[in-house]
Amino acid sequence: MASHLSPARQLACPVVLISSSLEAEPNQKGALQQDFYMVSSISYVNLEPLILSTAFLKTSQTAAAALSNKRMAVSILSFKHLEAVKKLENQTGEKDPLCAVENLNKFGFINGRLNSGLLYIKDSLLALGLRIFEQTELEQYIVVLAKLEETATTEGLSKSASQEPLIRYNRLYATIDQERLNQGNERYPV
Repeated sequence: MASHLSPARQLACPVVLISSSLEAEPNQKGALQQDFYMVSSISYVNLEPLILSTAFLKTSQTAAAALSNKRMAVSILSFKHLEAVKKLENQTGEKDPLCAVENLNKFGFINGRLNSGLLYIKDSLLALGLRIFEQTELEQYIVVLAKLEETATTEGLSKSASQEPLIRYNRLYATIDQERLNQGNERYPV
């Protein structure tokens, strides 16, 4: 397995916060839903319609919630979220799903809710609500395909947010320099 990790580390992946929710048990502090979240990555597999893909670790509570209700929100994080991501990454112990909003706030994220009720990061580069329509089970992961259902309103997204996407490369966080981001390439749609 170690020989397979070396090439995988060379892939650059956008850093996203994925959230989902389940209806709360009636006796749980009067909450209507339990929120779950995780830092992960996502990629597109189709442009029209827009279909995205991600892989969930089979033991993930966020995965269990997303697969149960077939919905998830994805917030694409920017370089300004680096410190919050690192704090979240170093969190010890179990996350209380009834305190997800407080946990995210504690680490420095500013969150809101999509029309669907799912948590998203307000000052992210982009926030999407997705419906899972297909899944494939692998040895340790469940790979899902999801269609775009909604996007966060632009008034909730910060105009001053860094436009540099946070990426993960070789087990470290990085960004692409602003000059390269401004160049673009019109021959390829994404």
